[in-house]
Amino acid sequence: MARTTHPRLTMAKVKFEVTVALGEQCPQLDWRTRYDLVDYLQRASAILHTRYENACSYAWASTEQYERQTASREACILATLREHGLADCAEFQTDPRGWPLVLRLNGREYRLGGKLS
Repeated sequence: MARTTHPRLTMAKVKFEVTVALGEQCPQLDWRTRYDLVDYLQRASAILHTRYENACSYAWASTEQYERQTASREACILATLREHGLADCAEFQTDPRGWPLVLRLNGREYRLGGKLS
């Protein structure tokens, strides 16, 4: 199978894989709920990725207020995961060179929120 390099196709593939893995981890969730959850996690994690980049690159992003807002966004993601019983499967990685949200589902790691290039 050829490797896909188009960012949208690649992200769609990642979303699909995570949605399927969520189905195995949480069979009580229907397909649409799982897809919506993954879509939310991807979008929220992409915002975190930008915030982590800013925090490393700009002095204005090193303020206490900016850090509180970033922590608040992380808390919102964790609250959403907690609603579905998945809070213990998530880990935030604040290094802007990587992917900000790592989900561990069924023994595999899925990374969300980074920029595909």
